[in-house]
Amino acid sequence: MARKNDVTMSVIGVRISMIGKSPMLMHNGQIADPMNEWAVKMGRITDKGAKKTDADMAELARLEWLGGLYVENGKIVMPTANIKKCLIEAAKVSRSGKDVSRSLISTSISVPLEYDGPKDIDKLFENKAFVDRSIVKVQGRVPRTRAIFRTWACASEWLLIESIFGFDDLERLANLAGLIEGINDRRIQGYGRFDAKVERIDVNV
Repeated sequence: MARKNDVTMSVIGVRISMIGKSPMLMHNGQIADPMNEWAVKMGRITDKGAKKTDADMAELARLEWLGGLYVENGKIVMPTANIKKCLIEAAKVSRSGKDVSRSLISTSISVPLEYDGPKDIDKLFENKAFVDRSIVKVQGRVPRTRAIFRTWACASEWLLIESIFGFDDLERLANLAGLIEGINDRRIQGYGRFDAKVERIDVNV
């Protein structure tokens, strides 16, 4: 019981702010599920095979772009699971990935993504500055259409168990993650890099 109390007393609230330094590509893996609503709509077009028209191809790209977004209540968000994964991957450099996984607890499933551009999703797609179409290698080379955010930021709040991973360590890790890891898609090409700010906040534990 004393051990449990010690852990509880070491819990603090932290806010991790991420400010994009390079464009960030968004790729929600939900469309890999054939029963996903976007995948079903895309399937109706791909089933046409060689009979697809130019209009069909344009609609397929639009559906893929929409399906690749993370959206809650009509607004684009950043899943906190993606943020945590980013931190864990960077922590593997110092073999502390498990400590980060165990010590960092999100207070929400997602947080709003801040960006310069239309907040209406349909209007956002119409602005081609937010549309990336690239050839990728997926069982051959195929085109993929994804959302790209050239200026972006988000702030997430967490509970941190300092007896497992300290505040100063988290601060260093967040900045390292922004430099070497990045977040979301095509990180190996340098996308999704960011500057980080970590600060203590008051929370009810």
